[in-house]
Formats: sequence, C-alpha cells, structure tokens
Amino acid sequence: NYLTKPVNPDELMTVIREAIEKYELKKENITLKTELKQKYVFSSIIGKSTPMQEIFDTIRMVSKTQSNILIIGESGTGKELVARAIHYSSNRAEKPIITIDCASIPPEIMESELFGHEKGAFTGAHERKTGLLEHAHEGTVFLDEIGELDINLQKKLLRFLQEREIQRVGGSQKIKLNVRIVAATNKNLEQEVRDKRFREDLFYRLNVVTVTMPALRERKDDIPLLANHFLERLNQIEGKLITGFDDSVITAFLCYAWPGNVRELENVIERAYVLCPNITISPKYLPEKIVHLADEQRESLDQMNLLDTEKKLIVKALNGSDWNQSKAAEVLGITRKQLRTKMQRHNLLPR
Repeated sequence: NYLTKPVNPDELMTVIREAIEKYELKKENITLKTELKQKYVFSSIIGKSTPMQEIFDTIRMVSKTQSNILIIGESGTGKELVARAIHYSSNRAEKPIITIDCASIPPEIMESELFGHEKGAFTGAHERKTGLLEHAHEGTVFLDEIGELDINLQKKLLRFLQEREIQRVGGSQKIKLNVRIVAATNKNLEQEVRDKRFREDLFYRLNVVTVTMPALRERKDDIPLLANHFLERLNQIEGKLITGFDDSVITAFLCYAWPGNVRELENVIERAYVLCPNITISPKYLPEKIVHLADEQRESLDQMNLLDTEKKLIVKALNGSDWNQSKAAEVLGITRKQLRTKMQRHNLLPR
C-alpha cells in the first residue's frame, strides 16, 4: 500500500490496521497448518502393540510413494486417521486432503460432487461447480466406504484413475489432475467383486498397496494407552481433572471385545468422564454390558484357578500314597468314589 501526501492520520491508521490483520491471519494460517500436520503425522497415532508398529512401518513406506492405497478394517479402527497420517507424511502435505464419504452422498448427486458440473448441465445447475477431485489437485482424496460407491460411478472413477483427467458433468473440456487416491472400506471387496457389486478392474486399481487395520480386540496392549490418551484430552477440553481409572476399570476394558473398536472406547470414556464426579473413574460409570462381561470372565478365571489348585492337591495326595486311591482319598477327606470322579475330570489315570 502507499499513501499520498499530506497523509491523513485516520487513513494511515486504517492501512496499518489492515496490514497487521493480514500479517496475523497469515501467521495464524501457518500455525494451523503446522498443528494439523503434527496432529496427523504417523508418530502421533496411539499404539505400541506389534500390529500397530507394523502399521507405522507401512505408513513410513507408502508415504514416500504416489501409489493408490486401500485401507481395510472394521468401523472405528482409525482408517481415516491413517489416511491423514499418510497424506501429512508425504510430499503432498502442503496441499489439501479431501474426505468423501461414499456411503452418505446419494448416487444421483455423487457424480457432480466428485467431478463438478457446468452451468445448465441439469435442472438446478445454475452455475458452474468445481468437483472435489479438482479441489484436491496435487493433494489427496480419501474415499471412505468405497464399497458403497454406486456401480455406475465406479466406472467413471476407474476412468479417472486410468487417464488422470476428468470432465465436469455437462462439459467437454478435459482437465488433467494430479491427485492421490486413498480409499477405505469395512467390506470384503474381493467378495463384493465375486458378487458383482464391485468392479474387479477398479479393485485392482485401488488395491496397489493394502493397509489392514487391526481391530481393538487384536491390540489389547494398546487399550490402557488409548484410555489415558482420551482421558488427558478430555481434561484439556473440559478443564476438569480426572487423574485416571480404577484398576478394575482397566480390567473390564481388557475383558470386553469392543465391537465398535477405538471409536466405542472413546465414547465409553467420554460418557464415564461426564458422569464421574471423582478424580478417578470407577466401574459404576461404565455401561452395564462391559462390567457384567468383566465379572463373568473374572468368575470363569477364578473357577479355572480353583480347578487348577484342586488338581495339584489331588496329585500331591496320590504321590504321597504311591497312587493308592483309598489312602489318597483319606488324606483329602473325601470318599474313594469322589476321588475317582475328580481324577476323571482332571484326566488323571490310575497307576
């Protein structure tokens, strides 16, 4: 900016204020980008278990390439988190990553969302629209729930992956794009291919590199780590101070199968956090199904320990009486018939 002399003080202050605001906005934008990148780099994904270490190794390798990636795993396992980690660890990190939920966008508008449209392309198309693929130029598109994509759109997506160019709906211009595709699904796409619900050629185009996310029940070593991570984050957000969990809560978490995976664990901890007035979370603030299952498994474990102890006592009594069942029964304070029944239960054969 420049001002002509004589300088008006009010005009000068306005120019200075605008310059400061632009500088602060630029600085804030840089800070937000840095924070976002730090949030999603692979080192920030929570997990010390062997399955997660393998995921980290895979992210390190694939982030250096431009190949399409297919992430497979149950709902709630963190597929989008891994997709973002791959993006922010790659040379595309300064460009956008755009998420498209294939399950939530109706097929009749999905083509326009992906590829854009020209003015007048269809009823209601009052102006040109740039598609999400075009918005993601030089960046990454994350196609979540790719198994839900309409079969007709699968063909058009395949053409884009082959030609690396698009045409907006109602347009004739071909637009070259440089976009990396990361897709995710909780379906068995190979079975979907066999059932003719997913194109085989598209499957192979997407499945250049596969990342298989483990279910939470397959990485139980990470549960205490994840639980404390979610608790610390809630303390920061809510300004409340809960220092941890009772040992029985962690035991309950380890006993439960977590069909909803990490997302379910996060939800359970947030619920307990909201309800708990104390500095530690106890089982009373957990859903009944989790506590009940833990109690059942604890009882089962106690029963196993009891049977193991019983077997050891019987063997000791038999060894002390040269395997004379009558004498061993007398030592144990039971009848010979009862001893034989117990020996059969523990697969102890007479000698």
